[in-house]
Amino acid sequence: MRLSQWFMTSTALLGAWLLLPAVAAAQASDADKIQRLERQTELLQQQLRELKEEISQTRRKASKAEATAQAAAAASPDKGPIVKAPPPPLHERVKVTLGGFLAAETVWRQRNQVSDMGTPFAAIPYPFSPLYNENEFHGSARQSRISLLVEGQLDPVQKLSGYYESDFLGTGTTSNYNQSNSWALRLRQAYLTYDNSYWGFHLLAGQSWSLLTQNQVGITPRKENIPLTIDANYLPGFNYTRNWQIRLVQDFGPISFGISVEARRPSSAAAPPRRPPAREAPLPAAAPSSMGCW
Repeated sequence: MRLSQWFMTSTALLGAWLLLPAVAAAQASDADKIQRLERQTELLQQQLRELKEEISQTRRKASKAEATAQAAAAASPDKGPIVKAPPPPLHERVKVTLGGFLAAETVWRQRNQVSDMGTPFAAIPYPFSPLYNENEFHGSARQSRISLLVEGQLDPVQKLSGYYESDFLGTGTTSNYNQSNSWALRLRQAYLTYDNSYWGFHLLAGQSWSLLTQNQVGITPRKENIPLTIDANYLPGFNYTRNWQIRLVQDFGPISFGISVEARRPSSAAAPPRRPPAREAPLPAAAPSSMGCW
């Protein structure tokens, strides 16, 4: 009997001794879980507090912005209906360009052609002429030029322009070299133009260089390829006229197509009339020729 009791007691103690570590481990695991949960709870509470603080700041900023907008609206007067801005003043839309030059030119010829600053190439004297053995010298300011260009911008793509040009190579009934050297003002060019850069369209009406004249680029005015010489008749072989015309030009990219209706006289290719020398009485004014300086 005692032996069985002792055996049972020993067995119970052994089982308790074997179960004790497992119970301790379970208790330790539960404590770790509780600590982790507590830390996670604290983190969530901190994030919640920060989120509430951000929401509160956003509400305060929105309230301040709304109050500022209301104050500005209350302070600003009623602007009324929107009125279209007036066009720019006239001096900003219209450009006036004065041009020209003053000339003090001289010419000396071995053969006397009885001429001024424009050389009549068809009147060079031959050996049988009395003028062949004479030379001549002239100094003149007659080729001084006056020009005026007025440009008006209708809008960014449309422009109206007017151009006037004259010099003193004209001759009157009293023009001579005797005393006053008075020479008449003559018209070189006077025309109006309309340009549309959007459509590439150009219109000219008035007196200008003919389409016969070579241009530097395109076929619009004020781009003529004029020989840079002192001689008012330029160079032999330079063909040109200046006459009344209506010119239409259409640009197709780098290519321009133009048509011109011009009033040219049959005598427009004639040589210019000769001027009398100082020792002779002046001749009546000759009809001007577009191929000479007269």
